[in-house]
Amino acid sequence: MVFGAGLVLAAACSDSDTSTAPLTSTRGTPPQLTLTGTVHRSGNKINEVILATDDGQEIPLSGENASTMASVENAGVEVRGAWNVDGAFEVADFLVRMVDGAPVLDGVLIAVYDRIVDNESIQPISYGLSPTRGGPTIPLTDPSAELLTHLGERLWVAAVGDGAPMAFGVISER
Repeated sequence: MVFGAGLVLAAACSDSDTSTAPLTSTRGTPPQLTLTGTVHRSGNKINEVILATDDGQEIPLSGENASTMASVENAGVEVRGAWNVDGAFEVADFLVRMVDGAPVLDGVLIAVYDRIVDNESIQPISYGLSPTRGGPTIPLTDPSAELLTHLGERLWVAAVGDGAPMAFGVISER
């Protein structure tokens, strides 16, 4: 009976599965799934954060990464993880994709340095966003002084088309 209920629950959520890679599993670990939706606080101490999917489901999220997601309430996210025995989705990792209806990038703000010459003080030559799931650094043109106070932190950044960040928010601090 429990197996059947789990199968029905997994099938009900398959519409929200937007995984582009095949499901993979190593012996003893559940396969990773990818879900998309909007982050909301639940008001529940056990699962503080839920994922509201486009098809109306409210999926309780669990784990340390789910707690981090509380900082991006109302953001559109992509969540990878697996179902746990309590029926919650255990978050392995996540990406912030949309904020206030606009696409955003998710990564760590970094400074790019030139090499040291004659023990001179080191000054950054530019700044960029190192994507959360890897890939080349995305250059940021003329970041604000306020943005630069978050060097080394995971952020979402909007409107980087010409390299100039227009809006940002902190996902997790150093």
